[in-house]
Amino acid sequence: MKYIGLILTLTLSAFVSAENFTTTEVLNGKVALEIPDSFAPMTKEALALKYPSSRRPTEALADETGGISIAFNHTASKVRPSQLKEAHTVLSNTFHNLYPSAKWIRDEVIELITAAIDTQITI
Repeated sequence: MKYIGLILTLTLSAFVSAENFTTTEVLNGKVALEIPDSFAPMTKEALALKYPSSRRPTEALADETGGISIAFNHTASKVRPSQLKEAHTVLSNTFHNLYPSAKWIRDEVIELITAAIDTQITI
């Protein structure tokens, strides 16, 4: 079984109001998601400006203004499904400490259980 460690950071400076979405692959095709048509990959220069830390994400998609972005970083850390809640707690504490003035709308892990031919799949 392959495990992908993925930190998904959603930075909101306004609400996205889009009717048209498109499937976009990131992290060399490791992740596919539906994003508004108006989002595009941020340039390396824009990434460096928006995320000045040397630990900036490797890739980000943003609206035309750069004010709303979704950032990605593929890490070598492995997280098994049974470890997701613990990993969430660690990441959440890290982000709360890094951004103490941020207004958090939601901070949670949501599980989806769906049927397969011979088992239940928990996502």
